[in-house]
Amino acid sequence: MYSRGSLRQSQRSDTLEGTQHVPANNALLMRLQEKQKEYDNLVQVRDMSKQLVTYFEELAKSMEGLSDGSHAIASVLNNWNHVFRLMSLAHEQAPDQIEGSENGSIAEDNNAGLPTMVKVPVQAADG
Repeated sequence: MYSRGSLRQSQRSDTLEGTQHVPANNALLMRLQEKQKEYDNLVQVRDMSKQLVTYFEELAKSMEGLSDGSHAIASVLNNWNHVFRLMSLAHEQAPDQIEGSENGSIAEDNNAGLPTMVKVPVQAADG
């Protein structure tokens, strides 16, 4: 069927085709490895992005707490202005009332000459 010449040509063509497949296979393997590395990097970026989102969510919660705390501090500091003003008014009125007493001496009850700034109901606590 086949002559010796045709067998040799067939073997040579198989050998040439085999050498052509080897570089093609190597190229495919290299490309597959590159794609695998690329995929691994994308997975790593995805994981790091999740961690970053978690970090920023925790940071946002902390900032909300700090914001609430700063509002409370601002309220307290704002009230100090009123406290000092009331203290100043009480201090200004006290010498006038002491001078207006009959003999010019300080009254026995130190609070008698001061105006009432805050009324606090005091009840006896039952048991």
